[in-house]
Amino acid sequence: MTSSVPAAVAWPILGVSAVVLLLRWLWFSGSPVERYLNGGLTVVLLTQLLREDAVQRAVSGRTGLNVGSIQQLSLATIVCSMVPLLCVVGLLSGMSPKAVGRQRNVLSGLTALSLAVMLVAGTRARRADLPIYVSGGWDGVLFWVAFSAVQLVFAWVAIRQCLVEFRRPGAPRGVRVVAVFLAVVVTIIGVQVWLEPVFALLQEVRVVDSLGYRLRAEAQNYFWSATAGFAVSMVPMATAFTRYLGWDATTRRWRRLSVLWQAMIALFPGSRLPLDTGRRMRGVTTLQLQRATVEIRDGLLELRPYCTAVDPARLAEFLAYEKVPRSERESAEWALQLATAARDRARSSNPPSAAGVPQPVSSAANLDDEVAELLRLTEWWPAAERFVANKGNGVPGGTPAATSSSRGDPVGRP
Repeated sequence: MTSSVPAAVAWPILGVSAVVLLLRWLWFSGSPVERYLNGGLTVVLLTQLLREDAVQRAVSGRTGLNVGSIQQLSLATIVCSMVPLLCVVGLLSGMSPKAVGRQRNVLSGLTALSLAVMLVAGTRARRADLPIYVSGGWDGVLFWVAFSAVQLVFAWVAIRQCLVEFRRPGAPRGVRVVAVFLAVVVTIIGVQVWLEPVFALLQEVRVVDSLGYRLRAEAQNYFWSATAGFAVSMVPMATAFTRYLGWDATTRRWRRLSVLWQAMIALFPGSRLPLDTGRRMRGVTTLQLQRATVEIRDGLLELRPYCTAVDPARLAEFLAYEKVPRSERESAEWALQLATAARDRARSSNPPSAAGVPQPVSSAANLDDEVAELLRLTEWWPAAERFVANKGNGVPGGTPAATSSSRGDPVGRP
């Protein structure tokens, strides 16, 4: 079928799709999943090009093929694109590469059989230089059955995997959003593909005249479905770009933690881990975030001998002055206790006691929990530091308005 999307709209989108595909082959082809996906997208882009009127006329002029044959060729490439895409779904579902390889061989055989049936069933339409939609006949019904077989398998498997990813415990919100988006797109495609042989059959038995609808829908549906697929394929690129610029969630959490991290390594330089960061970008890796949490915890342990019980009157003054919400008072009290201990450690290396006051027990079960705990402490660390410093000079803690603004981003990084 020839695309009905205006050339002024179609070609810029195809150009962007080509750039995305090139970038994916250059920088996002390190794993079998990425290579299979890139292969599928390559066939999808070829299909989109074959459906453009200018390309069809150019190919017809150079090869002698009529437009009807080229249109059937574009339908054949749609079927071919399903094999690598099904391999992607298989790998994402946890199948081993060997099992996926065996699945690929089976799917390739099914695809070859479908293409052979399409080749035979589409002969009359090709000879008449007619779109397969227009030629009709029982051979046309058979053509659409063969065309739909592999695609319906793909739709079923892909939707099932999207639901698995959406329901997976601990799945990031971004993964769930992409899973829902893909499930919707694949469902729409699956319904359209399933309707093709149904409409062809109903047309042949003269129950429903669907030719006009099918011509209008097919002339643009695939273009927009393929464009949606390319948009989803840009997600890893966008993620890598935001990580490079330091806009990702890991870097943002590190920035918030780094106020406390800098204070701890300034007090205890020996707590720094001998790891080579080797960073060439503004973003922070998960390993660097974990390193920062370990160094903060080491610093807190070394501060323990300097920790003393906070005077209730002083604590009440701090909580009232900073207007600490009731739900955050435990973290604020801990921050005040640590800020006092840090001041005492800076004044003298001899702790007042060997054990010190016990610190709150961590209930973190993973890195995310650990970071969340330390972030709650970090929220009140700058205010506690100011309060301790100014209280020693007989001045109340800093201005309340400065509490949130003081949680800035230091320049150092682990």
